[in-house]
Order: sequence, then C-alpha cells, then structure tokens
Amino acid sequence: TLTRRGSESGTHGLDIDPDLQAELDTAIEQARTAAERAAAERAAAEEAERRAALAARFTPSHRARRGSDTDTRPDPATLTRRGSESGTHGLD
Repeated sequence: TLTRRGSESGTHGLDIDPDLQAELDTAIEQARTAAERAAAERAAAEEAERRAALAARFTPSHRARRGSDTDTRPDPATLTRRGSESGTHGLD
C-alpha cells in the first residue's frame, strides 16, 4: 500500500470555506466554554459539600460537636428489654 505525504496528499492548495471555518471555530469555542462552566460548577458543588460537612461538625453556638451530640442511636426510652435484662428478674 502506498501512502502519500505533504503536497501529494491531495489537500495541498485546497481552501477551506470561510463560513464553514467560522462555524467550526464558533462550535469549538462554545464547547470549550461549556466545559469550563461545567468544571466551575463541579468545583463549586464540591466546595459547598465540603463546607456543609465542616458546618455539620459544629453546633449553632460554634462549639465543636461531641460524639453524643451526633449520636443517631434510638432514644433509650424507646428500647425494650427482654428476660432477665428487664430489671424484674428475681423480684417477688
């Protein structure tokens, strides 16, 4: 198989339609702008997420939360005990 290079490639001397080139340039610029905007929005969302996680570590009085402040276990009053753990075992 023969390959051609340089001016032999068949494209030498061909001019690109200026209107088509302008459309192509506009499309490339729009794609670049959209990608930059998406990257900026992604960075802003990540920053907001980071700040929310940081804020969640503090109470409204700006003190750091203790483990008991963020405990998600059920309220002890709602727990039920069974058998000898009920506190009544051995009572007459």
